[in-house]
Amino acid sequence: EKIVKEGTEVDLYGSLGKEKFELGDYTGRLYEDVFQLLSRENFKDIIRNDVYHDEIPAGTIIEQSPEAGEEVIPDETVLEFTVSKGPEVFQLKDLTGYNEKGLEEYAASTGLTIEIAGEDHHDSIEKGLVMSQDPKSGTNVKRGDKIKVVLSKGKKEIPPKSVRREVTVPYEPVVEGMPQIVQIFIEDMNHSMTEAAQTFEITEPVVITIELIIPHGGKGGYKVQLDDRVIADETVPYPG
Repeated sequence: EKIVKEGTEVDLYGSLGKEKFELGDYTGRLYEDVFQLLSRENFKDIIRNDVYHDEIPAGTIIEQSPEAGEEVIPDETVLEFTVSKGPEVFQLKDLTGYNEKGLEEYAASTGLTIEIAGEDHHDSIEKGLVMSQDPKSGTNVKRGDKIKVVLSKGKKEIPPKSVRREVTVPYEPVVEGMPQIVQIFIEDMNHSMTEAAQTFEITEPVVITIELIIPHGGKGGYKVQLDDRVIADETVPYPG
């Protein structure tokens, strides 16, 4: 112990404690650059939390804790940074068979923009459902990307065809000069065999022309009856 005489000038030295560090605003900067800068300051820890962000580029700092301007003691402080991973990328679904409501729901849940680019015929996909898409299913996409789809108009309708047949109807009365009744029955798109399409009398032989309107994949037919006797009966398939 040192004894100092009264009146002697003494220099006193007080402890200032640990040196503090003022944090800058690191948001908007690349995490790797900031990490290299701060790792030299011997912080207790530097934590990185990665999150998806639709607008901020990957690797960019979004938030920091503590905030900019705070004075901290590095070896007693944990820095925490929220860093953008960029927009979330996911695989596009197969939209085949989706109707417009289903497309709207998928667009709302994913943030995609779905555009109906047109319509076309399809042999097996029902009208109003998606038959094709661009890009194809399995493609990596992100929110805001545009997807184009084509809806089915259903099967392409093949028009019916007209078929004509000529039938000679003889005149064979029991008593000469007595009229005979001719009945024509037709089965096609416009007629049914359940009732006669035409009924008329003859007193001489006639040639009649029968026209059938036959649907694609279907068949038609006719029957000609003279009095109570069938003189012509034919089933006619769709031509071609």
